[in-house]
Amino acid sequence: MGERKVLVTISQSNVQPGEDVELPGLGLFKNGVPREVTDADMVTFYAFHPELVGVNPADLVEDDEAVPETSTGLILWHAFKGSQFVNVHEESDEPEKAPKAATVKSPAPVGKKTTGAKED
Repeated sequence: MGERKVLVTISQSNVQPGEDVELPGLGLFKNGVPREVTDADMVTFYAFHPELVGVNPADLVEDDEAVPETSTGLILWHAFKGSQFVNVHEESDEPEKAPKAATVKSPAPVGKKTTGAKED
């Protein structure tokens, strides 16, 4: 199984798509463009959000919530949970496997059967 990347997208309607938007602790993002969050980004993020240092990500999950799978994803998801402008999601760096094509045998052609006897 491949590694999972944590992506953050900032979508502010009052900012033109592609313009820089700063997210405190994570730096600059292009409005509407997903950006991967690295381990180095998280070091800075924790400096801005010391209350999340040492938190067990599993403790952040409430029953029946759809949440990211990685620790970084969970921490960021929790930090921006109430935000309408910040979206945290994950992607696998493993390429999607295309479904195998089914082999369908076509039925025998409909028509006159030949017995091998010579026709007149």
